[in-house]
Amino acid sequence: MKKTGWLIGIAISVALLFFLFFGIDYRQFLRALQGARYWYAVPIIGLLFLGCYLRALRWRWIMLPVKPIPVYHLFTAVVIGYMANDLLPARAGELVRAHVVGSRDKVSRATAFATIVVERLFDGLSVLVVMVLVLFRVRVPV
Repeated sequence: MKKTGWLIGIAISVALLFFLFFGIDYRQFLRALQGARYWYAVPIIGLLFLGCYLRALRWRWIMLPVKPIPVYHLFTAVVIGYMANDLLPARAGELVRAHVVGSRDKVSRATAFATIVVERLFDGLSVLVVMVLVLFRVRVPV
């Protein structure tokens, strides 16, 4: 059964790659790849991983009343969740994150997901606070 699932996944991936690259001008595509400035990616990737680490630290703080989990486990779950968000719709990577922590660290997946909801509430609250502060600081022309 697992082998069939892998084969179906590979078939879907190949079909989607075919549709992605169907009808493009390959010379122009190769010129764009050759002209790209790849060194910009190095600091961006470093900042991305720093952000994942800080998110894992914050998640560990939220998870402490439930169970002390090593930051490395939470970091890998955050990175896997980001990857899943790139591949799955509707930010389903958050569910994947809860599943990874739940299965690896023997925590209820519902509890792990609840901590992710709390984390998202903190995100929204912090954005709201910044918006209110900016509203009082920046003058908008009428």
